[in-house]
Amino acid sequence: MKNESSIGKLYLTGAFSLAGTSVVAARFVSGTIGVFTIAAVSLFFASLTLLPICARRLVAAFRSMTLTTGIEILLQAVFGMLLFRFCLFNGISRTSSLEAGVLTGATPAITALLAWVFLKEKLRANTFFGLAATVTGVVLVQGLAGLRGGLEPEHLFGNILVLCAAASESIFNILSRTAVLNGAKQSRPLDPLTQTALVTMTALILCCVPAAFEQPVVRLASLNFVGWAALLWLGIFVTALAYICWYSGI
Repeated sequence: MKNESSIGKLYLTGAFSLAGTSVVAARFVSGTIGVFTIAAVSLFFASLTLLPICARRLVAAFRSMTLTTGIEILLQAVFGMLLFRFCLFNGISRTSSLEAGVLTGATPAITALLAWVFLKEKLRANTFFGLAATVTGVVLVQGLAGLRGGLEPEHLFGNILVLCAAASESIFNILSRTAVLNGAKQSRPLDPLTQTALVTMTALILCCVPAAFEQPVVRLASLNFVGWAALLWLGIFVTALAYICWYSGI
């Protein structure tokens, strides 16, 4: 059991580390193409990566899917991918990558608080230390930004959006944890690979409609190699691999 716990923590560390790179990767395309276009294209690349690997599992999952499982997948797609990307991509275009990186670091702290409230998980001493460090980091980064010339409303709004992205990801973390606990009671629970594919494709469908109003073809045609590489990274590593690590860890 202790060995399984250690492996789980390694998976979660990998998931959070990969998710953290989204701040840097998104910077290369933010402002050039629309936020929903960024999300849709990156999710498309993630789906292309996942489909060949788990096509048969997806067919079986669709056949045995219940209404409850479908709602859980929809909510995870909305909070973990749609709202997270919408808030993050809009936020980093208004603030610095450094501030965004520190602010997204609030995700584990918010997740711990939500788990304490909704899942009745205990808060240990090291959790309180992490919460204190997160709050201190957020306060300090706002203070430093103010010293550099004052926090303009647009800049402050960007930081709030990034914090909203962290909160959205935290809600996703709780939803996915609850889904795993509920799935364990079923005869055929979803494996991490299949669950990642289902949530990713659901989020892709949700992003396609608003992305269509952002002139995606014209704007994507203007992207350079670095921009396409950033979208590939967001799709394959920040989405597919990071979420597989997350579902495996929890």
